[in-house]
Amino acid sequence: MKLVRAYSRIEELPVNTRAYNMLKRIGVSHVGDLLSLSREELMRVPNIGPGTIDHIARVIDEQGLWFANWLSQPVVERENIGRGSWSRDDV
Repeated sequence: MKLVRAYSRIEELPVNTRAYNMLKRIGVSHVGDLLSLSREELMRVPNIGPGTIDHIARVIDEQGLWFANWLSQPVVERENIGRGSWSRDDV
């Protein structure tokens, strides 16, 4: 299995179709964009549940990567994520 890195495109991340479509919908284009999100920000995305977030977290862990913001920290304001137009204010 080829490991992905933060600079890899999201298409290279071996997530299921539901997770991939959600990530593309919110404008995540690179793995690093995903890694910068907090769990709270992902939970605020419409139509995503804990199961999909757990799936993404398992895949990230299997790749030897980690989420920088998955500690007990407040959610950081974001104008947008990646190149998309989603922001946490939209949900």
